[in-house]
Amino acid sequence: VAILNVYGELLGLLSKRHLSRGELISLLMDYGQPVLIATDVRPPPSFAEKLASMLKAHLFIPLRSLSSEEKLDIVRDFLSRKEAQRAATITLDSHKRDALAAALKAYMHYKNKFEQAEAHVKQLGVHVSLKKLRALIIQGYSIKRAIELLTQKKEVGAFEKRAEAREHEAVKKDVKSELVRELREKLKLEKAELQRQLQIARQQILDEEGIRRLCREV
Repeated sequence: VAILNVYGELLGLLSKRHLSRGELISLLMDYGQPVLIATDVRPPPSFAEKLASMLKAHLFIPLRSLSSEEKLDIVRDFLSRKEAQRAATITLDSHKRDALAAALKAYMHYKNKFEQAEAHVKQLGVHVSLKKLRALIIQGYSIKRAIELLTQKKEVGAFEKRAEAREHEAVKKDVKSELVRELREKLKLEKAELQRQLQIARQQILDEEGIRRLCREV
């Protein structure tokens, strides 16, 4: 899992086996509300599609699946840049490399539009949150519409903040539901395994009693 902010800066990078969707969502939410989920293959895995749907985030799918060479080039270029010095100290396994490459590919897809939008803001002389501007562009808004939304009256901004807060709470509720579902499924599997072990133990006891009975008869 690779986590970038809207400026392409690496916030987190980890590789963990058997990470459930609920656990992953909980992890991502610790960094804020995700606006984009990226994959390195086309078509995208159902896991990525469901993750984006639950987070109400846009899903970035490359035009074609990234080759191993392309992923290596993307990551190598990122690590060679001055602003990636901290990331260069991180040991990359194949899973981390693939995740980082997917995230960087998605960022590069939007980079030119980010720069165009910020140049337009400067030209207009308006004061808007560039972070929110980038987030709106990722969500599919045109540069013009994104700037319009961010320069509307404060009352509208307050309304949007309340809407964002409600959406964030809805996502958190979905996360809790997903974690509860996964926990119940885990308990169900553990119960089934325990019953299986008990059945084996009972059978062994019956077999041993049968053997002792035969020995007494002999």
